Amino acid sequence: MTNPVDPSGSNEPVGQPSAEPQPPPRPRPRRGSVRTQDGDTAAAPSPAAVRRRLIAQDARDRKYAEDARHRRNRRNVLIGSGVAIGVVGVAAIVYWSGASSSTTAHCVDANDQPVSASYCDNGSHIGNFFFFGGSQYHYYYGGNVAGGRYAGGSTVAPRNGKISTDSGKTIRRGGFGGRSSSGSS
Repeated sequence: MTNPVDPSGSNEPVGQPSAEPQPPPRPRPRRGSVRTQDGDTAAAPSPAAVRRRLIAQDARDRKYAEDARHRRNRRNVLIGSGVAIGVVGVAAIVYWSGASSSTTAHCVDANDQPVSASYCDNGSHIGNFFFFGGSQYHYYYGGNVAGGRYAGGSTVAPRNGKISTDSGKTIRRGGFGGRSSSGSS
C-alpha cells in the first residue's frame, strides 16, 4: 500500500506527524476582554507604583540608619561600662589597700601626755573620750612622744584600717564595712 500524497505539493505523507511539532494555535480573544502580557514585554510602572516603591525604599533607608545608630549606641554603652568597671576596680583596690593599714591608739590625759592604758579601758566612755575620777582621758591615734607629749597624730580615729592600743587590745578591726568593735585580740 502506498502513502497518499498531500495535494499541496509537499512530499510528506498525509496523516503522518511532521518532524517538528507545531505550537497550538492561540485562541482568539473575545471582544472586550483583557489579555495578559507575555514575559518579554515590560509595561511602564504607574505613578502610584513608583510612589509606593520610593516610600518603601525610604522606609528601608530609615530602618538601616536607625539600626546603625543602635549599633553605635550599644557599642558606646559597652565601652562605657568597661571603663566604669575598670574605675570601680581601681577604686576598690585603692580602698582595700588603704584598709589594711594599722594605727596604734595611745591613752593620754587632757594634755596629750601618755598615761596607763587602764585609764582608757576602765573609765566611762563618751565618743572618743573617757572620764575616770573627774579627769579626762582619751586615745591619741598615731604620732610619737616628743617632749613628754604625743605629737604628729590626731585625737580623731582614722576612718579605715585596724586600730589597736599600746597593750595590744584591738579597738577596731580593719577591712571592708568594719566600723567599730571592741574586745581583745
